[in-house]
Amino acid sequence: MPEGRPERSGRTPEGVSGVHLGEIHSGALLNSSGITADTAQGLLRTIPHRTVRVWERPVPQAVSPEVLTGLDCCLPHVRGERVRGIGTVATEIRTTGGRLLQVGTRTVVRPSRDSRRLRWSHYLARPALVETIGRYREEE
Repeated sequence: MPEGRPERSGRTPEGVSGVHLGEIHSGALLNSSGITADTAQGLLRTIPHRTVRVWERPVPQAVSPEVLTGLDCCLPHVRGERVRGIGTVATEIRTTGGRLLQVGTRTVVRPSRDSRRLRWSHYLARPALVETIGRYREEE
């Protein structure tokens, strides 16, 4: 897929097609040896009282609880039209082999069924989904 173009999706969890967007940042943990599972759990504990998932096989990994961030912003449009995006993006942090740290953020963008902004409870009930208000087509 050419750089800068979003990947086209199949379906959102609600069964509606949309554009899947995501970004991953990777970095090496500069340590003389790989970090332990206990250290990884402490490092990735982003939300109190939520569990960090850890497993050892086939490669040791630890994954933080998913963190949702709300957004309400203008989205870029090929013809310069104003398209508003409202919803949430989901972020998780992962260690692999005790030496690699990755942060990934993802969302699905789809047209809203309403022509106005709804209450935040509507958007928070649909994690990792951004709904557009305005003239929006997936091809654009």
